[in-house]
Amino acid sequence: MKKKPDAETILNAACSLKQADAHVQNAFLLVCQQITKAKSLPIYKASNAMYGLIHSLESSWVQAVAREVGCLEFEVPFDCPEKALTFLKSRKAAANDHR
Repeated sequence: MKKKPDAETILNAACSLKQADAHVQNAFLLVCQQITKAKSLPIYKASNAMYGLIHSLESSWVQAVAREVGCLEFEVPFDCPEKALTFLKSRKAAANDHR
């Protein structure tokens, strides 16, 4: 049976993808000034793919965070993996303080 990754693993992956997407976007803007539109298309497609991957992880991180910290899914930030990671860590810290 496949083990589901924990929320922190999913969020770290989403954060890394978001950083990579930002680098690709910057490269795309710089390169587009120097090369033809046809040659820049693969960079544009790669950037769109990374953006899609980040957003495909949203439901996974929302479910994992809610499960791990015992909250409702709508309470988990879904717009930004960094916000969700902060939320996760603060909820875990609060739970540890109450023990």
